[in-house]
Amino acid sequence: MKLTPTIRNLRTVLLLCIALIASIPLSARTTLATQIDSLLADPALKGGFQGVIVRSLKDNAVWYERNPDMLFLPASNQKLVTSSAALALLGPDWRYTTRVYRSGPIDGAGTIRGAVYLVGVGDPTLTTDDLRAMAVAMKERGVKRIFGKVIGDDTRFDKERYGNSWSWDDMTWYYSAQISALNLNENLVTVSTEPGATENSPIRAKITPPGYDVQISCNATTGAKGSDTALVYARDLGINRITVNGTLAIEAKPDAHKPEQVTVENPTRYTVAVFTRILRDQGIAVTNGVGEGELTDKVAEVLAEHKSEPMRVLLNKLNKPSDNLIAECLLKSLGVEKGRAGTASAGIEVVTDWLKTIGVDAAGISMADGSGLSRVNYVTPRTLAAILKAMHAHPNGKLLEDSLPIAGVDGTLKNRMKGTPAEGNCRGKSGYVSGVSSLSGYVTTKADEPLLFTILMNNHLCRNREATRVQDAIVVLLAGATNPFGAGATP
Repeated sequence: MKLTPTIRNLRTVLLLCIALIASIPLSARTTLATQIDSLLADPALKGGFQGVIVRSLKDNAVWYERNPDMLFLPASNQKLVTSSAALALLGPDWRYTTRVYRSGPIDGAGTIRGAVYLVGVGDPTLTTDDLRAMAVAMKERGVKRIFGKVIGDDTRFDKERYGNSWSWDDMTWYYSAQISALNLNENLVTVSTEPGATENSPIRAKITPPGYDVQISCNATTGAKGSDTALVYARDLGINRITVNGTLAIEAKPDAHKPEQVTVENPTRYTVAVFTRILRDQGIAVTNGVGEGELTDKVAEVLAEHKSEPMRVLLNKLNKPSDNLIAECLLKSLGVEKGRAGTASAGIEVVTDWLKTIGVDAAGISMADGSGLSRVNYVTPRTLAAILKAMHAHPNGKLLEDSLPIAGVDGTLKNRMKGTPAEGNCRGKSGYVSGVSSLSGYVTTKADEPLLFTILMNNHLCRNREATRVQDAIVVLLAGATNPFGAGATP
């Protein structure tokens, strides 16, 4: 059919309209994207910037993007990188094994005439109960006396106790515990308090577990009945002296002054000192105290050992509560296990090499630590999305997904998105340091389409709860969506 000039003109206009529509960003063409844009326009986020990717795991379609290739501080979303690499490279059944060796002969009376070495391999979950079980095993083998020292060997890792650029004013608190190859109780002591007998008298404070030289400088006093309870804890940098200031009301109930966990200086010495006390409690005499050093006796006999839970369980302990020490120990363990060194930098090299094998551009990430506490970590939303996608397809990927907090159910998302389509549905890793808030993970839509999402927010001046409110709204929107490209996107 021969086209008339009028028809030709209409056709030209139609083609131009189609081209124009195609040139308009997706956020302006789709209902869901417009809604996400509206949520990100929240005044609370003014002055900051956000990076967001939403992608279908069914057909890899991009549902939404904002600043996908901009570098962001990830906060604890960094743990997605570390835990994914650890699971992929070490496997779900990998464990830490802590051992006690004797270096010296043992006589018929049960006396070890030499040193006993507690050799750490980086287990961040070792507890007092685990040490007690090893002491009992030694007793059952007939050990009654150790003539030499009990020595802690932490040489599997380097002596860098903190991550790169960690803040000095965080060093008192549980989330900034020192990193060692020999850890105990997350390298924390528990400080518990009780009011004194009379008003203005000093309060009473004690440390658990006993057995290590941690001093308490208690300046806190007992307040009058009905007065406020306000206790402030701090550990002096570089030493094991904990200061307690403030007041504790005379009739204060225990829940008004719950025990506080405070970090220790030198986890290795802390661990071996507690172990020595436990040995003595079991009736094993230790005559020469404790020390630190490397076991060089290649034929030393193993007296006892403790195996950690496997990786599949460690990941839950890492990601559900967002445990920094586990992340840092896994990072250094990757360096050792892959034949390099027990350092963060060696672990980062291993992780970086693995990322290349799953097609991640090295320019999209710069790692400084394993946990995300450092403020010199950088990652793009596209990189995190690529990791989430790769792990979803990985044979053991469900273990990673299962380790993530569940919205409205557990972990760091226990109190978020309750009573919404995301509750019990979204599995995500949250993250927070000052001015940084993040949430990345998986959610299934109302139409039963699995999605991955990553939401990174930097440089906002609002409180974190205002940033998480926007994140939650986005995930709830995704959970209730049926069609990202038109009507029905609204939950």
